[in-house]
Amino acid sequence: MKQAVAHAEFRVVPLAGHAAGEPALVDALIQATNEMADRLAS
Repeated sequence: MKQAVAHAEFRVVPLAGHAAGEPALVDALIQATNEMADRLAS
């Protein structure tokens, strides 16, 4: 992925499984979405 998209990041979310509703994954998704919004706004 890093070769195709230079700004890509890989994050491991501890205690997260496959369900998008798990608290650790929800937090990580919100954080990533907010960071992307910040990048697009600047």
